[in-house]
Amino acid sequence: MKNRYLTILTLFVALFAAPVVLHADDDSDSFGVRLSGEADYKIMKGMHVNVSEELRFLGGSHLLDRSYTQLGFSYKFLDFLKAGVSYTAIAVHKSETTMPDTEEITTHWVEWRHRVSGDLSATLKAGQWRFSLRERIQGTYKMRELNNYQQPQMSWVLRSRLKVAYKFRSVPLEPYAYFEPRLYLNGAKWSGESLGEDFRNADFLGHKDVYFNRYRGAAGLEWKLSKRNALDFYLLYDNLYDKNIDAKKEGSKKGVALKAPVTGYSSNRVSVGVSYKFSF
Repeated sequence: MKNRYLTILTLFVALFAAPVVLHADDDSDSFGVRLSGEADYKIMKGMHVNVSEELRFLGGSHLLDRSYTQLGFSYKFLDFLKAGVSYTAIAVHKSETTMPDTEEITTHWVEWRHRVSGDLSATLKAGQWRFSLRERIQGTYKMRELNNYQQPQMSWVLRSRLKVAYKFRSVPLEPYAYFEPRLYLNGAKWSGESLGEDFRNADFLGHKDVYFNRYRGAAGLEWKLSKRNALDFYLLYDNLYDKNIDAKKEGSKKGVALKAPVTGYSSNRVSVGVSYKFSF
């Protein structure tokens, strides 16, 4: 059994390391690395509070892209039903290089975002298998000034995650996989978005465009080091979709104008991650 345990762990670590090696010299944003730590405190039976910090890096440069500092609270009403709320402070690290007088000048700054979330999770156990569904409503407020005819200051999404996990009887390993679509609930909406050359006749209808703007899939392995310590290795794939909206408010008499047809674009990203959790 010990050999079986080591084989499973070795295979998964090899799977985890492969993307890192393949993208070692990749400076694009199509590959990322995530490192996180979490402390979970049990207040009473079924009631927990936790704090966590996650760092995300993009490309082969390993420059910090963003950080997530989260405080959360959860309560298990029943053995199969749990609810939670959380607040997250997000620091998005950005940089811009200019060349005045032929000399490169790089400016770095941080854009802050505030996020609130509420979720409800249901779990079904079948032998060693565990199936769960989590529904999460999430709002993110961006601190910088935005063109509200292109995107709202406070964006709302619904994230639905379907997860399956298998818990071995005799080894402290739990492989899992999940799929998560994200539904954007309040995108900027314009009439006649596909009018082509007649896009100037479009009207701004408010923040009521609803569409799926991300599909995420992941496979991971949780390793229970002890009663209080655990490591989680995972490989994550994101398919992102968004809309290009170029609009502006003209004079008070002319109102708002759509400057070009609304078009969509998509991108893909692969990330590997390691997470540590301490429970007390």
